Amino acid sequence: MFRNRDFLARIVADTLPPHHHPNIAFIDADNVWKSFEQRIVGCGLSNDDLQHFEFSRLFNLLTHDRCYVYCAVPENKPKPSWLAHLERTEGFILKTGRLVRRRSGAKQEGVDVKLAIDATRFAFSNIMKTCTLYGADGDFIPLVEAVTEAGTLVNVASFNNPEQGEVAPRLRAAADRYIHLNRFWLYETLSEGKSTVHNRPNYFHEWRSSE
Repeated sequence: MFRNRDFLARIVADTLPPHHHPNIAFIDADNVWKSFEQRIVGCGLSNDDLQHFEFSRLFNLLTHDRCYVYCAVPENKPKPSWLAHLERTEGFILKTGRLVRRRSGAKQEGVDVKLAIDATRFAFSNIMKTCTLYGADGDFIPLVEAVTEAGTLVNVASFNNPEQGEVAPRLRAAADRYIHLNRFWLYETLSEGKSTVHNRPNYFHEWRSSE
């Protein structure tokens, strides 16, 4: 009898989804997009070639259960196409702030605060045990220190090269791991069915089907 009960318990356990703490991504979207765009152009491509890359694929290379996207949106204007695409993509949740015009230029308001509140709340409520922060803004140093103190493993990922002094040493030290998004990551964001031929020294790219 007990043997049958144990057997039934194993069957039920096998049918239940495994419980785990989700791996969540927090994306400083505007800054990461600008770096993404600059790196592609820096590879010798033009702005027109951006159509061959999918920004959302950049965040698929690390396994995330959910991606929170933080970005300021101008009032009474449509979202940029890259941001609208992220919002439509499964697994991405958009959280917006305001884009305020000032003499020095446009400035995001409420974006970093929302990101910090969500990450801190998830960490201290034990919702997550691992997270990845996309963006290397030095203003995130207190956030990373607080989240790691809560027992959460924190990855920081950005296009900034720490070997060239583009990442604050304190930010890199506070994170459990820093991930440099280099050109290999860019290649992985190519749209499906696309590949490149790179002819040196002219940096000429011919787009063609990968088949």
